[in-house]
Amino acid sequence: MHRHLIRWMLLSLILVIGVACGSTSDDNTTDETAPDPVVEPTSDRPSDIAPDEEFITPEPEAPFDVVPGQVMEPGWRTEDGIEVVAANYYTNEANTQAWVAIEVENTNDEAVANFSLIIALLDGESRERATLNAISPIQNIPAGYRFTMVAQSAIDFDLSDIVILAETAPEMSDNYQSQVGEFDLPAQVDDTDSDDNRYIVNGSISNNRGVDVANMVVAVSLYDSDGNLLAVAYAVPENRGILADGETTTLVASFPQAQNLPVDASQTQIKAVGYRVQ
Repeated sequence: MHRHLIRWMLLSLILVIGVACGSTSDDNTTDETAPDPVVEPTSDRPSDIAPDEEFITPEPEAPFDVVPGQVMEPGWRTEDGIEVVAANYYTNEANTQAWVAIEVENTNDEAVANFSLIIALLDGESRERATLNAISPIQNIPAGYRFTMVAQSAIDFDLSDIVILAETAPEMSDNYQSQVGEFDLPAQVDDTDSDDNRYIVNGSISNNRGVDVANMVVAVSLYDSDGNLLAVAYAVPENRGILADGETTTLVASFPQAQNLPVDASQTQIKAVGYRVQ
């Protein structure tokens, strides 16, 4: 009995010594693994949102950041003296292509080199689904001058409204400064035609300015009986090179057969700009 008691006491002493030696090191620090730090919720995700709830990112204040899904107020804004006078949008029958026709005016007291239009396409909930950048097709735009332009985009949603902002070029480059434009060259509509896919305007433009012109830009615009802008298409002149003084060339403009786009040939306007040959 005494032999068993002595053996039990020796084993207990060995265990105590072993635990003490294994739980300390030379620098008196423990070898136990430190507990994981507490992860605080980030500032952009409130801590009271349950894990299975959807977290909605706040919408940016900048109205023309390309952020699909942001809600925007339809309409157009005047910036840098470039005023959007009128605009209209239309789509093809398959609802896969969209066009935005815009009429703009330079309300500055001097010419501007160029400008771009930022166009947001909105769905039925006024959410931005696509953004277009349309560059002015003409340069050195005189003070008070008004003209039309068009932008096109593929879509995969029901287009319900638009937002437009105009931004002028920051400065005139030497290339722009050297170009002298002849605006509103004489133009006329000769006849119109249509098929299942297009509405076609045939016309002509003449050069009566006493100088040769080139790099012509011709915009054909359709208006309803009340003068509201319906659609715009760029025309292709037969003479794509230099139009000499006194010459006349024909042109063709093609409009898509789009939804909700009535056409009226008596309300067709052609604006042609050419730049003097240096």
